[in-house]
Amino acid sequence: GSDDVLMLGYAAGADLLDVRGITVVGGTGTLAQTGRNALTAAAHFGLHCPVALGSTRNSAGEAVVWGEDTGPTGAGNLVLPFGGEEDFDPRPAWDLLYDLAVEEGGQLQLVCTGPLTNLARALEEHPDLPGYLKRVVVSAGSVDLRAAEAAGTYTAGGAGSSLTLTAP
Repeated sequence: GSDDVLMLGYAAGADLLDVRGITVVGGTGTLAQTGRNALTAAAHFGLHCPVALGSTRNSAGEAVVWGEDTGPTGAGNLVLPFGGEEDFDPRPAWDLLYDLAVEEGGQLQLVCTGPLTNLARALEEHPDLPGYLKRVVVSAGSVDLRAAEAAGTYTAGGAGSSLTLTAP
């Protein structure tokens, strides 16, 4: 959603953050919409990192899309110019998370801004993942609280992107 696009812009401008990867799940739009939004925002803000698609369903196996009031792109009223040059990382989101964590040798800090489906799947597929993570921060909510109301929960009313960071 629009809050995730803003979050990527903030992260790109923060000197203390090194964005290493972006993983996406469906949320305020379909997985295709939220993925396209993440690719577009990453390119726009100069984030040169892999963007990987995650699951189309939550851990309970249910499709999660809060399409109400999120517009045709899943980003509210934002108009995102998609250049089309960018492509998704071929790995599923949970494998990208694990690979980055291993590469960073236990120093990876994970910031999740929506549903934790990619992290849950990474933990299922890679039980040794906790040993490679320095910290996990969860930022739940939304710029527009109607997304949380539509989902019937307050725990993660955003579009469902996870942002992978390391401190320089």
